[in-house]
Amino acid sequence: MMKKKSIDYSISAVILALAFTACAATPAPVADASSLDELSRAIRDVSNHLNGNIPAGRMIAFVNVESGSADFSNFIIDDLIANAVTDRVFTVVDRQRLDDIRAEQNIQLSGEVDDETARSIGSFLGAHTIVSGRVSSFGGHFRLTIRALDVETAEVQGQYNRIIGTERAIAALIGDGWGHMAQSPAVPSVQAPVAQAPATQAVQVPVGQTTPVAPTVTAIEVTARSAGTLFFQDVEIATLWDNEAYTIPIDGPGTFAVRLVMADRTETRSIVINTRGVTRVNLGGTFAVGDVGPAGGIIFYDRGRHIDGWRWLESASRDLAAPAEWGANGQNIIGTSTALGTGRQNTQVIVNHLRQRNEGGRAAELAQNFTQNGFTDWFLPSREELNLMHINLRQRGLGNFSSGRYWSSSQGGNATHQAWFQNFNTGAQDVSAVVGTTILSKSSALLVRPIRAF
Repeated sequence: MMKKKSIDYSISAVILALAFTACAATPAPVADASSLDELSRAIRDVSNHLNGNIPAGRMIAFVNVESGSADFSNFIIDDLIANAVTDRVFTVVDRQRLDDIRAEQNIQLSGEVDDETARSIGSFLGAHTIVSGRVSSFGGHFRLTIRALDVETAEVQGQYNRIIGTERAIAALIGDGWGHMAQSPAVPSVQAPVAQAPATQAVQVPVGQTTPVAPTVTAIEVTARSAGTLFFQDVEIATLWDNEAYTIPIDGPGTFAVRLVMADRTETRSIVINTRGVTRVNLGGTFAVGDVGPAGGIIFYDRGRHIDGWRWLESASRDLAAPAEWGANGQNIIGTSTALGTGRQNTQVIVNHLRQRNEGGRAAELAQNFTQNGFTDWFLPSREELNLMHINLRQRGLGNFSSGRYWSSSQGGNATHQAWFQNFNTGAQDVSAVVGTTILSKSSALLVRPIRAF
């Protein structure tokens, strides 16, 4: 995916001294250690993101960070280079080489260069990946955006957005240059009711320091594995590219909804925040059978494209705690099907009927009420969906299934007393079986494994 973007190649070999402002009428403020520590922690997170998204061993060039201050840009670039050298995941193009090439090609420090030109510079340097960035101010804060671009294919290998510091703190580092930064759209203010003081996460104590430091940032970091529009609490806040990360600051504990609207589907996640720190969430992306799904279960079916709002079927990672009856014994429920893709509708039909009978705690209702990894859209599989779970998971040793019998949401046989189930030991599907002296029916307690479609 490509996007034209103005790139300011405002980098230099050394960080310029701030002393030049001493002759001004008002001296520049001095950055305190805490503001610099916060910025360094943010840059460390950026480095971790790059390490996880760019293939190891590649030659990488840190081109620029566009901002209102060469000092600020160089501070960020120097930290990114230092982290990369320490981590040894990539080979880093020497800063002096980059300065020399820029001088030879007569590229102005403040010149606007599009992605194609940036890629040609990377190619000339022998780099596989170029990394550039931008700092913009909004609402009393700064937003740092770092993007990695494949030189050969123009693929965006990773993009990371992070809220850093306050204008007062960062202005102390960069002088009055920050006033010329571009303005970003405001992130909606999030105020959550505080029932009690959130617990403090354990953090690693820096060398030479004996007292743990509580994290100063509470946020949700969303990584979009597929491009889309990001909504937070039903407010649109960003348009994201493939593998782009976006950080949402949170003011207190609570439950928050994030939603990614992609070209072919929508994915929603409910996030519970009760401790300080950064909660990381992945949205979008593609899955293969056997992969861990968004809800922490296992993908057991891929229809190849999205139709009627879903493409993949995901099995919960565990059975319900106890076997359950199918319910409605002696009643014929009209409207269930055995076909693939009908489990959700079957489940709702069954639950509606059971509620009219004031009959609770049955397999369909328990599956519908199931929650895993913040997802609540589960249902009881149809007969064909249950069979795919047996073929694609159980027979491959995936999913921690029992060798017992599992309920489907499909009525069958003598519908007033029978529904389809499957023996996960033999793979046989049936509506009736003799176990000991008992003939299985809707009133028999069998295993339940919820699924979801997305």
